[in-house]
Amino acid sequence: MKSIVQHIDTAPVADASASELLAALRPRGELSPYYQLVSGAALFPQFTAVAAGLRPAMDCWVPARNLDGFTKFAQGLGLAVSYDCAFRQLSVESHDRVVGVETLCTTFAEGIRVENAQPGDCVHTFVADSKATAERARACGWYPVVVKDRLFHKPVVDHLEFGRLLGYPDCCIAFFGKSNNWNKTNSYAEAYLKTPWRCDHRTNCFGKNLGFSLTFHIPCRFDCERTIDQSNALLKFLWQHEPDYAAACLKLLRKPVLSLNEREIILLDGTFLTKDRVIYRDALDLFSTPKDVVQTIKSGNVVELRGQYVLVFHDSDLVDVLECRCDRYGPRIPLLIDWT
Repeated sequence: MKSIVQHIDTAPVADASASELLAALRPRGELSPYYQLVSGAALFPQFTAVAAGLRPAMDCWVPARNLDGFTKFAQGLGLAVSYDCAFRQLSVESHDRVVGVETLCTTFAEGIRVENAQPGDCVHTFVADSKATAERARACGWYPVVVKDRLFHKPVVDHLEFGRLLGYPDCCIAFFGKSNNWNKTNSYAEAYLKTPWRCDHRTNCFGKNLGFSLTFHIPCRFDCERTIDQSNALLKFLWQHEPDYAAACLKLLRKPVLSLNEREIILLDGTFLTKDRVIYRDALDLFSTPKDVVQTIKSGNVVELRGQYVLVFHDSDLVDVLECRCDRYGPRIPLLIDWT
């Protein structure tokens, strides 16, 4: 790791802002077509892990217009590809009529047969080390579905099998099976409470949707040795093939994270003043934090945790106070995570 740190200190990204580092997440080598075909860096480290033989499978969303090109690209690397369905943006009005729609974690979309996909749709695509693995991943990697305005979630057994096919550590799969209940638990808080010492940046999964996390799964704890081993293997490959990308990842992975729940996560471009207080120059939403929360934090430059409250200051002036409650779906438990 010493050589990596030395390189970063002299790299162009050394003094870059978080926004500049995110813009630097663009592969340049043999795997760079992924960026153009998927329209960004999202999940590039996970795709790289499969291409490098470090993980058996992954899934991503490919614009329908690029599906043929993506398939040829992946197959040219010796990988197998399988498709689930195309996703089409769901109308806002449909949210009101579906019973249970509030329990959807990430994706709100209408499912369309791949052959009926239009240029604006995205195809849920599985990439794997073999055709058999790709088909197994497709069988258990499906999303919740709505039938006659009723939402149906897939069974836990499919979640666990999918985790195994994605190559997640057994300890983290078992942790997911116990903690993934958005009615009463916050998995990030559960993992944080099990980490008595420093959180290791190689377990930082919060940047997974923007392309800078070395791991995608929620670790069983933020110093999980098996997660660190997997991240080290991927980092070594990235360092050999995409050194600038790896350097940007490492800088981003060490920045403070404010986590409220599994949807509401903010990267703070700053440093810790105390264990419960961070000063920052910018704040970036890492997933789907409500716009008013993001704007409140952007309007300040200091965040402080006091129990269930998040205090936002601009210098010494109090901007706002956010109350985090656990009696609602997706319990909010505020965490300020230090990776340094």
